[in-house]
Amino acid sequence: MNRILTFSTLAATSSILMTTTALADITASEVWQAWQEDAAAMGMSLNGESTTEIASGLEISAMEYVATIPQVGEMDAPLEIRADLGSMTLTDNGDGTVGLTIPDNHTIVVSFTMGEDGGAFSVDATSEGRVTTISGSTDEMIYETAIDKMSWELADWSFTGGDVSTEDLAQLVFEFAMAIEGQNSTYTVDRTNGISVSGTDNTAQLSYNMKMEAPDAQMNQTDSMVQTGIQTAISLTLPAGLDFTSPEGAINALKGGLGFKVKSTAETSVQASDQMSPLGPIQSKVNANDMAVDMAANGGLVQVIATYGETAIDVVTPFIPPVSIAANGMAVDMTAPLISDGNRARYMVALNDFTLNDEIWGMFDPTAVLPRDAAQLTLDLSADPAWQINVLDLAAWEDVSETNLPVKPTDIRLDAFELTAAGASLTGTGAMDVDYSGLAPQPAGHIDLAASGLNGLMDNLVAMGLLPEDQVMGARMMMGLFAVPGEGEDTLNSRLEMNEEGHIFANGQRLK
Repeated sequence: MNRILTFSTLAATSSILMTTTALADITASEVWQAWQEDAAAMGMSLNGESTTEIASGLEISAMEYVATIPQVGEMDAPLEIRADLGSMTLTDNGDGTVGLTIPDNHTIVVSFTMGEDGGAFSVDATSEGRVTTISGSTDEMIYETAIDKMSWELADWSFTGGDVSTEDLAQLVFEFAMAIEGQNSTYTVDRTNGISVSGTDNTAQLSYNMKMEAPDAQMNQTDSMVQTGIQTAISLTLPAGLDFTSPEGAINALKGGLGFKVKSTAETSVQASDQMSPLGPIQSKVNANDMAVDMAANGGLVQVIATYGETAIDVVTPFIPPVSIAANGMAVDMTAPLISDGNRARYMVALNDFTLNDEIWGMFDPTAVLPRDAAQLTLDLSADPAWQINVLDLAAWEDVSETNLPVKPTDIRLDAFELTAAGASLTGTGAMDVDYSGLAPQPAGHIDLAASGLNGLMDNLVAMGLLPEDQVMGARMMMGLFAVPGEGEDTLNSRLEMNEEGHIFANGQRLK
């Protein structure tokens, strides 16, 4: 249901908030007709409570999208979703362009019903200095919007159905508000073959605030974020004949080329959270600079790549002294192929050159025995997912079980691992093939590890009284079994292997 709401909102937003100049002429009535056609193409309807022709264009009151999801699966009844976007005016500017005017203060209402269950929420929207122009033709509609300020605030919400009582909901506080300042956007909507949206926007500042309070005070939480210097590029493809009001329609859309790409950068970001746990309050704050996020999804691939520049994380809890982590940068790369097309699944996370505040170090190392140089954490895993089913085939999922897996990764790699801290370092790479022909999957492969400074670290831990001498002796004996000396001082190398018969080797010596 949330996904459907998202697409409904996207359809509305892409048609309402975008604009620019063009060579062809377009009229207010053509814009309104195009919006209605696009809604119908997605299995929805778009109407106004009243549509009045005026000398300069059209006045539309209570513009509403309606989508009905047929009863499928475990649904008790069909689901109907309504999104009332309020009133607006489409004005013929006299130069072949159309102006879109929305009241500076208006309310958006989204409601849903499924049999006797249902719910609704309303959002109060305000804007200052908003100018929207639509140009081009109905085949290629170009939108340009300039906004000084705009904000949205959750005004009311309700829900009925299930085991949730009205009394319980009345005691739950949930507030949400979002605002933008200084935004300029330009988008093009190509309607010649399905719907393709592409464009950019620049926003001086984006912020939000959220608050939730439960009657027992165990879930109380507030969150906030402020980002500045945001630049975004978006492309969205909605294939012809798409219909999001049924599972089959959504699947056909994915097969037909449904997809999106978003590339966004921000100069600064400040996130803060304050929550109440059973043991006391927890506060956190994250300051990040030079952020970049790339997201893409289509019928065959989902990918999120994010990088952060200098980042500071502060956490205050009732358990330990305040924690402050400073990093030179962070990175995340998560790639999930949805079909077997040669793309590898990947999970990579890196925390670069990070340091911990002296108060935390002082808890276990008050005399500064351990080196407090910047640490490094990197984990990079990849695999060939080897899909055994068509992920877009709903019937195929019904046969999935523990013995009939949807994916059987045959080529798994540890492309990089590094943990460097307290004067010691451990790095590794590896590869593994998996054979599924037997009763159970049989892995075969190796992992190469390199360590430095481990003996020095253990000596320091003994000197600090954190590690008994006899345990150090046992650890060094194990290291001698699994590793061989490296070229440098206090360095060790190790290759651990497993063959197709399940035999395990360490540096060529069979252990099992």
